[in-house]
Amino acid sequence: MASQSTTSKPGNAFETALKQFQRRLTPEERKQFQVTSLDELKSEILAIQSEQRDRKKQMHLSRIQRFLEAMEQFGKVIEVFVNTNETLAFVWGPIKLLLLTAKGGADAFDCLLDAYSKIADSLPIFQNYQHIFQSDPEVQVGLSSIWENILDFHTKAIRIFSKSTVKLMFRSLWNDFKSRFGALLSDLEQKRLWLESYVNQIHIQHSEHDRIAFLEEIDEQRRMRASEKLLAVHQWLQAPSCIRDHEEHQEVRDTHHKATKQQAGLWLLDNDNVKTWMSTPFPRTPFLWIHAKPGAGKSVLSSIIIDEIQDKKRGLVAFFYCKDQDLERRSFASIVRALLLQLIDQQRDLIPYYYDMRDRTGEIHLHSEKLTKQLFQELLQTGPKTFLVLDGLDECPDKDRAKLMDLLIETISLSENKDPGKIRLLLVSRAEPDIKKRMSSVLVEDMELDYDDLMVDIGRYIEHRADLVLVKFSPAGLTKADRDLIAPYVLARTDGMFLFAKLVMENLQGQPSLERLREELDPRCFPDKLDQAYGRTLERIRRNPNKNEAEEARRILSLMICSIRPLRWREVQAAISLNLAEQAVQFSRCPVLHIKEICGSLITILKDGDRIEFVHATAVHYITNQSNYIERFSSERSMAMLCLQYLVFECFTPECEEAERARFASAGYYAFQDYAIAHWADHVLSFLGFTAPKSDSITEHPTSSQETFDIDDVLLSFAGRFDHDGQLLASLVADKKQLASSAYPPGLGRFKQDQLFLNMYSIWYHAKCIRAFIGDKQEQTHPERLRDGLASSRQTLENMWVASPGPPPEMREVYGPHWFKCSRTTCYYFHEGFDSESSRKQHYDRHDLPFRCDDQNGCAGAITGFASQKELMKHNKISHPDIDRLSTTFARLKKKVKTVKEETHKFPCQNCSLKFRLKTELRAHMGVHMHSVPQVEAREVDASQLAVRGPGVKGEFQLSIKP
Repeated sequence: MASQSTTSKPGNAFETALKQFQRRLTPEERKQFQVTSLDELKSEILAIQSEQRDRKKQMHLSRIQRFLEAMEQFGKVIEVFVNTNETLAFVWGPIKLLLLTAKGGADAFDCLLDAYSKIADSLPIFQNYQHIFQSDPEVQVGLSSIWENILDFHTKAIRIFSKSTVKLMFRSLWNDFKSRFGALLSDLEQKRLWLESYVNQIHIQHSEHDRIAFLEEIDEQRRMRASEKLLAVHQWLQAPSCIRDHEEHQEVRDTHHKATKQQAGLWLLDNDNVKTWMSTPFPRTPFLWIHAKPGAGKSVLSSIIIDEIQDKKRGLVAFFYCKDQDLERRSFASIVRALLLQLIDQQRDLIPYYYDMRDRTGEIHLHSEKLTKQLFQELLQTGPKTFLVLDGLDECPDKDRAKLMDLLIETISLSENKDPGKIRLLLVSRAEPDIKKRMSSVLVEDMELDYDDLMVDIGRYIEHRADLVLVKFSPAGLTKADRDLIAPYVLARTDGMFLFAKLVMENLQGQPSLERLREELDPRCFPDKLDQAYGRTLERIRRNPNKNEAEEARRILSLMICSIRPLRWREVQAAISLNLAEQAVQFSRCPVLHIKEICGSLITILKDGDRIEFVHATAVHYITNQSNYIERFSSERSMAMLCLQYLVFECFTPECEEAERARFASAGYYAFQDYAIAHWADHVLSFLGFTAPKSDSITEHPTSSQETFDIDDVLLSFAGRFDHDGQLLASLVADKKQLASSAYPPGLGRFKQDQLFLNMYSIWYHAKCIRAFIGDKQEQTHPERLRDGLASSRQTLENMWVASPGPPPEMREVYGPHWFKCSRTTCYYFHEGFDSESSRKQHYDRHDLPFRCDDQNGCAGAITGFASQKELMKHNKISHPDIDRLSTTFARLKKKVKTVKEETHKFPCQNCSLKFRLKTELRAHMGVHMHSVPQVEAREVDASQLAVRGPGVKGEFQLSIKP
């Protein structure tokens, strides 16, 4: 009997046995066997059967059928280990030869069929063990031994049946072979029993592992579905992120710590009011209002409290930093949605509810203010202990902060009646009268920041900055004794305001000479208040001997005052470079100095690049209201005129030739287009909403004091460019009475008697409609001709990028590093862009989520979709695995079950006859199979693969030849 060493590779063992078998064949036999197929063998068997039927000497040929099926299964296993798919040809060939040789003798033919039947009885059911065959070395050794036995049988049988005197000598030869054949059958039987026993032992050993793996699979499916639904809820709420603001304040604290070796603001955590509000199970009141002067560092202190709540895990926490200069960070709806989303993120088990609410509304984004309030109140009322922190509430418009405070007070007061101390609110702001009035309606801890503690932190900061002043001016003669006088001199005037100290110290450090530094320290001009500190910075700008630089600073500040979003420095440079009179871009107008050198401490550079903002909301108030350095009306008008006149440049017409657009692109004509196209409507509405001041004599544009334009001319020029096909006027009802009864904004009412008033009205009305749009229409560029012009200009830039590849350095400075931009005007990447077409494609997929799950039975992926095929495949792999993935690799016991209705139980188990109404029921049921002890049973003949011959005759061989 053939044997196999357990140390050899199974692939080598199969091939070695086959080569030994081939060497025992004659060249003719080898050539004949090599081309024999299973279908050819089956056809020959049918022919023999037909011949026997005609002679009425049928021999029960179906006895060979189980052996063929077993060998066909075995062949699939062997092909895993050998490099050819022709291995079984050396089984089918010998069988065909033996049948054709033996068919002439009834005794020999019967013995041959009986032998194949007995071998089939001794073989394992290969398909039941296929997976474990491929992974277990012990089983692989047993398989190769079975393969050797089958080849050994055919070696001996061919020699017996190939004798020309087989009819005369067969019985003697066969009787002589019986002892060897009996040993072969015994060996096969032992291998079969060993395999079944070994597999059952493996099953028992791994049953616990299978159970754990199954539970992990179910848990992974749950996490995947939750993640998909959370993404859908994020997209629905579309709330501004607060993490970036919080990280910026953390960075301020880290910078202070590195400079002074001391942590700032930790004294606040030791305050009795703060400790009671944070730590006491039932505080006297859930409302804590911390207020202080502008510039006291309130936002940084708020970040300390937020971190303390999160680090000590005192409860859920949701926070928001309001910003006067950012529309998204000062509106009622944005703040509530941001708080709501933060709380949902911390309570993932509630995601299905908000996902269902999203489906019920049918909206891509949540726009209903009423529903937003309802969801927010429900979540707070039903949730666990929650801390809400709102910083800078005074920077919100009066109407928005009134609605927000009313909502919070109402919600928390209702909660106090049922569960005292569960919801707690911290407001951090200036002591505005309207905030004080509303807070007085409830019991509140009214707390002003401790002056002495603030002064300690401010003193450390001033000492650090005084060292930097000494480093700069010591070569010019500043001594350490002078430096030691500066720190207490400045500290005595800060009055507890970090911002004051920052402005003064940056102003001192920014002086061009030691003489000017001494002038700034003169008590007669040294600032005593924050307004005076702003005044000293503005005075330094005014006193700039370079009048052009002073004018540039004024223009820059004018642009920043009314910008809808923080501008990038390159966008400011582009705006200043516009020559509106000649419809040209002249970068020779750009300031050579950086903005920090031009505007000093009035502005700050944000963490994520070259975006610029005012150092504090009070800076805008001082520049526009107290100093009258820039009139807000003038600033809004200038920005509106800038956007409208810029967009009528020839480079934005859809008819512009590609070569001409390429020339415009190279000259930097499109550097300001992202901002102007996205926000021209905002500035038109803002400007026309102003009542012009009586002293309205300022007509200059921020790009040049010598360029003067009438606003009506600018509006008409814009209408003439984009309304030649009636797009703007199409939104109006051509009814004089309705037009007469319409409410005009103050700025537009001044032009009521103008004969071209209808054109100006159409632009205002169109701008108003744009801001009233929701959904996809809101995110499109308007008017349509401008949309076409934008698409053309962006395509030109992208073509230049691809042709280079990459932009030249000088163009990168003008357009930034990312030229492939999103077409949705409300998207962050409309102006930020990507560095490749593929990255933008992935981004668009994030917007559209085009890859949808095929499972329509409550799967979140079928509704929300996925951004890529890879994500969809991962979803299907985890949430909708094939039954084979959840079943073990062993045979399953079929069970008899009660009949169920097909129309209600449509998910069948592939391992038994049970059916289920829901897929979740089916997945749970699979665990039964995973832990059942397998029993081996014969595979039933697949009826779809058999050629039925009439009603069929018992004992006949049946088959269909596969194409």
